[in-house]
Amino acid sequence: MPSKEMTADFVLSPFDAEEQAIVGSMIGRTADAVQEIQRSGLERAMGLFNVPPSAPAP
Repeated sequence: MPSKEMTADFVLSPFDAEEQAIVGSMIGRTADAVQEIQRSGLERAMGLFNVPPSAPAP
């Protein structure tokens, strides 16, 4: 079992290049979801955005 220090170092370490790309797309999708909430309400946004990752983005 990893120590608390090892876990903290892992959690607080910078993202590698692959992770940065994923985080960038997550931030964009999150911004789109917030805009959809403002436009159409929470329930519609949840229906559009709470889908498996393999599903096409709205």
